[in-house]
Amino acid sequence: MIKYPPINVYYFIGKYYNPGIEIKETPSGKIRIYNREKSIGDLFRYMKKLGEDVVLESLKTYMGSRDRNLAKLHKYSVICGVKDKMEPFIKSML
Repeated sequence: MIKYPPINVYYFIGKYYNPGIEIKETPSGKIRIYNREKSIGDLFRYMKKLGEDVVLESLKTYMGSRDRNLAKLHKYSVICGVKDKMEPFIKSML
């Protein structure tokens, strides 16, 4: 049992954990990180825990970026199971 720092342990099944992982080279070595579209999908999955304001501000920032990829965002919304929840917000921002 770890006493410090306080942590919560979560388990994600492969269909939610594996998609969207990219490997980035850093001065410290290779790291695995989720792409932006998967991260937005995960935010929508946990909207109740995180708060709607955090999720929508993240989506707004993504939608305002030059390198947004709506096809990729749609793909990850389906993978994360939030397509129906996310689509109305995307449409309102277009």
